[in-house]
Amino acid sequence: MRGGRKQRVERCRPVGLRAMATGSALAAVLIVGACANDPGATLFPMSEPEPSPISAAEVPATTPDGYPNISSMPVIVGGVPLTSEEQATAEKSLSGDLTAQGGARPAAVSTTAAELQAAGATHEARARAAIGGS
Repeated sequence: MRGGRKQRVERCRPVGLRAMATGSALAAVLIVGACANDPGATLFPMSEPEPSPISAAEVPATTPDGYPNISSMPVIVGGVPLTSEEQATAEKSLSGDLTAQGGARPAAVSTTAAELQAAGATHEARARAAIGGS
């Protein structure tokens, strides 16, 4: 004590208790939230306006870096649908081609396992010879 005055001692609040209380409250919220039927539910439902479609006039022809903006290009559909007469003519032409081939689809090419093994052995021998191995 200096000069006859008492020093005042201040008590510091323990910060650990406050942190523990906050942590416990957070854990309780997470546990209750995990047990909810729909954890992805909106807590505060708000009405959102429907996005308005952008007119073609509002879309620039090029992007800011100078490349063509594919969003502004119109969709071009090539060709026109066949009429019923053209469709019948095309089907007759295709059926004529099928008849010319013998009336059936060509058989699929099949290679036996022995042929594949022989080809693999030949390839392996050539590769070893090229590398200089045994």
